[in-house]
Amino acid sequence: MKRTAPFLTFFYLPFSIFCFAAVSATAPDVSPRLFLADAHLSATLPDPWDLKEPPEKLVYFERATAESRTATIRFEIAAQTNPDRLSEEMPLETLQEFARRDIASRDPQTRILASEIRTLIGRNAFEATWQEGGQTDEGEMTQSVYLYIHDRFVIVLMRASRADFPTLVPEYQAWLLTLRALSLRDSGALDTPSRGGLYIHLASRVRVPVPDTWLVGVANDHSFGAAIVDGEKNVRWSMTLLPRRATGEELTSAFRKDAKSSLTKQGLRILQESENPFHGYTALALTFDGNKNQRFIKGQDLWVWSPTAQWLISIEGDGPLMNRLRGDYGKMLDAIQFL
Repeated sequence: MKRTAPFLTFFYLPFSIFCFAAVSATAPDVSPRLFLADAHLSATLPDPWDLKEPPEKLVYFERATAESRTATIRFEIAAQTNPDRLSEEMPLETLQEFARRDIASRDPQTRILASEIRTLIGRNAFEATWQEGGQTDEGEMTQSVYLYIHDRFVIVLMRASRADFPTLVPEYQAWLLTLRALSLRDSGALDTPSRGGLYIHLASRVRVPVPDTWLVGVANDHSFGAAIVDGEKNVRWSMTLLPRRATGEELTSAFRKDAKSSLTKQGLRILQESENPFHGYTALALTFDGNKNQRFIKGQDLWVWSPTAQWLISIEGDGPLMNRLRGDYGKMLDAIQFL
């Protein structure tokens, strides 16, 4: 079944990743992460910063400081430079020129106070500290880092009052070291597991919160995977973005047949078929069980057609553990938002 190929490749290859995540669950660096699919970037959720989610815009972090002031950490994503030719690196001169033009565009009187070339997430980065306008003893200061990830420029900036800025810079610099680039070409395996978090795909308008009881082992610009491992039992969950047809009926009889066939060919038994809308959108849910790799497993494939994308949400795992997690998984599905 052609439509399920991306999902099958993603879901079954990285099982060892989930095992690693479970073993690493007690490590101090296993923290919830924010996954920004459009920016091919993830980062830990900084403490004590609060996550803010403005409608139809990228999330950002905010922190209250002294005298009712606030500081922010924001992400900005530039347009694709060349969608047909992906590159892991951008010439330093081009990166610096982009950064200087970006800073100047914010205020013609901006003063760059310091700048340097550095390495971040294994890539060249340009870092600049600057202040808008001509004032030198008041106003806000910004430290921004410019990266090129896969096919676009990504900007990460911290802005605070001049009074708070020196205190917050070391904290911001430490947090920058938690940044990770999301893989584009392989399974999307994370080099650092995440204890839950938030996955956002702005272009496809979806927000997926994951409780910290789940360990995230896979994430990239089109898929997201988490697991719970309890002794020898495990449950794996994934959400995958698939190509959406531009025209025509979404849920055809041929699609139903192929979706069922993809399960029965694995020796699984379809227990229930439902076409109840998911968050108001066309959906097909196939609940199944059966024996796989000498284990009795239960699971569900849920196909959803949102206004901007087609998604496959799938869960599969050992029967007893699936029974225990049924209520929690229902809450996870309820928490998914199509923006």
